[in-house]
Amino acid sequence: GGRMLGCFCLTEPHAGSDASAIRTRAVRDGGHWVLNGVKQFITSGKNADVAIVFAVTNPAAGKKGISAFVVPTSTPGYVVARIEDKLGQHASEMAERVCSDAIQIHGGYGYVADFPVERIWRDVRVCQIYEGASDIQRLVIARAIAGD
Repeated sequence: GGRMLGCFCLTEPHAGSDASAIRTRAVRDGGHWVLNGVKQFITSGKNADVAIVFAVTNPAAGKKGISAFVVPTSTPGYVVARIEDKLGQHASEMAERVCSDAIQIHGGYGYVADFPVERIWRDVRVCQIYEGASDIQRLVIARAIAGD
């Protein structure tokens, strides 16, 4: 109990890896924010309970004018139009921890290609590096803190 699945909504069809080029906008309407835009390649977007949605709140501020919003996926207007038919990553809606545990349970058989758990884990493992490998992310954060 008390657990929710989340998703990270940053990538847009026209922006690719350039987060500063997102077009999703957020405008204050009374006491609420109204978000308007399109995201793509959102792992768990269809099954998530809550989405972290990145949107431009101050276009004049460039990348510093982007904010993150916590949006329940039950919010009117949150629509998953389609699930991409990808070359791989068919199991990306599974959690890496579950796959890792499944390999452990299967022992040596979980490591060989004869059983699907090996492929599923391979597909899911990349989820940890989508937005950049951990070591590169730490370098980016360190540079930001140092003021470079």
